[in-house]
Amino acid sequence: MGGEALDEDEVEEKRRKTLALVNEYKRKQLQAANSQSTEEVVSQARAGVERGKSLMRLGRFTQAMDEFAAAGKLVSPNSSIGGDCRLQTAICLDR
Repeated sequence: MGGEALDEDEVEEKRRKTLALVNEYKRKQLQAANSQSTEEVVSQARAGVERGKSLMRLGRFTQAMDEFAAAGKLVSPNSSIGGDCRLQTAICLDR
């Protein structure tokens, strides 16, 4: 239906450009999410993540998940810290 067929090089170029735009959008979203938190709150969240990781090393996964949950509530789930909280929680659940 309409339009002309693209050759493989054109298709690949379109994919590359689209992927670059998507990655740029994700980067901006993360940057905006991180900038919405104050430095003090971000620092508290980072400390919570570190406490959680220390608890994981000791095999105390339930307590670690509590630390990650508390830290995750302080920041956006779309921020790098919020993403780390979710990742570490998933690792705890997998144990």
